[in-house]
Amino acid sequence: MRLTRRNAGLLALTAALAVGVWGSTRSGDGATRRSRALVPRALEAARLTIERGAERVELVRADEGWRVASLHDFPAYADGVERFLRQLAAVRDADLAAETSARHERLGVDASGVHIRLDDGAAYVVGAVAGATYLRRADDAHVYRAPTLTVPATTSAAWIEAQPFLFDPSSAVRLSAVSGEAVLAAARGEDGRWRSRAGALLPSAPVTEWLRAVASFVATDVSLDERPGEPTLTIRVESADGALVDLVLFEGARLTDVGFERSWILGVPPATIARVQRGFEALLQAAR
Repeated sequence: MRLTRRNAGLLALTAALAVGVWGSTRSGDGATRRSRALVPRALEAARLTIERGAERVELVRADEGWRVASLHDFPAYADGVERFLRQLAAVRDADLAAETSARHERLGVDASGVHIRLDDGAAYVVGAVAGATYLRRADDAHVYRAPTLTVPATTSAAWIEAQPFLFDPSSAVRLSAVSGEAVLAAARGEDGRWRSRAGALLPSAPVTEWLRAVASFVATDVSLDERPGEPTLTIRVESADGALVDLVLFEGARLTDVGFERSWILGVPPATIARVQRGFEALLQAAR
């Protein structure tokens, strides 16, 4: 086609129309409009409440990061909270799934859905059916598809920083562990080898494996307990810059860290406790 002035004008008009339609959605009466964020202030949230039935999670942004206010203000897994808020912020009112409340139950956004409230008072309902996720404003019947939104967990323990003791075993230079009258103390020399306080050379592999076990504790729950009972094992691991962990283990697969700001007691998998205990006993034998 020859590009005449008339044709050039038509092309320009076509391009302008395309730009106008891009990012828009069609309403029920056939009109088009530009889509908008369904949760416009998600990334500014300082408080997030998640509820379903009797389950309730309250997350609060503090100076040092997110906290699970509904579980004794224990630190939250901040990356998980921020990821969910980004997912909320990305939902747009462009893909309408329902216009009336008649389909709310079918789409999981009725009373049985997950209810979300931000600190600005805005409330939403999340539902999921057959692998598809939906979102609506609590005060609006319209439901929108939200393919990138994950249905949030409704138990407080699911939002905690589950591995608060992670450290690099290669950074450890001193360790000590006490269980009753059994005491293990060792340090790593400039040659990279571990020796007990008495000077016995410890095999490096078991030491490293034990340190990895200590660093791998995964918290499954949090409680407050000023008197958790007598310790079954105390562990201190230090780097050149100071303590990496300062743990106290108790009966019932529970532990705490001396450095905690509150008397938090973490529930941990019994299998990890057993692994740490076996490693401690093996190192005691090697140190003799």
